[in-house]
Amino acid sequence: MKKIFILIGILFSLCGCSSNEKNLIHEHCSRVGTISLDGRAELNYELYYTGDVLIKLESYESVYSDDSIVLDTYQDAYQKIHDNYKDIKYYSTELKRDDKSVKSIMIIEYDKIDIDKLIEIEGVEDNIFDNKIPKASKWKEFAKKVGTSCSKVDN
Repeated sequence: MKKIFILIGILFSLCGCSSNEKNLIHEHCSRVGTISLDGRAELNYELYYTGDVLIKLESYESVYSDDSIVLDTYQDAYQKIHDNYKDIKYYSTELKRDDKSVKSIMIIEYDKIDIDKLIEIEGVEDNIFDNKIPKASKWKEFAKKVGTSCSKVDN
């Protein structure tokens, strides 16, 4: 029995569980909107943060329409956004297109990314940074202004 407790102790010490992981907060944020007479957008975001420091942001944006011109427009717009970040490590993007939708996926690992490069692209005004620290509260403030609502996810 004593060997089992020793093994469990070793496993816990090797798991890499830090106090930050225990304090990690996960919020799901979303918004749905109309984009044209026959189209809609579904915007979903997953925020991961500790305290007020944003660790990771996952963005899943989908545009649905029967109009291929509308989809072309959104695909081009998303592609231009993605192109701005293509050379930044820990900023991954993916764009998917089918007959009825365009889907943009962006994942930003703020705890690993070169913040200076990111700020160089996004600018110093009206961003989520405070002394180069990404703030969850600032992201949620911007999101709320455009009708995005957030709720905590139980871990």
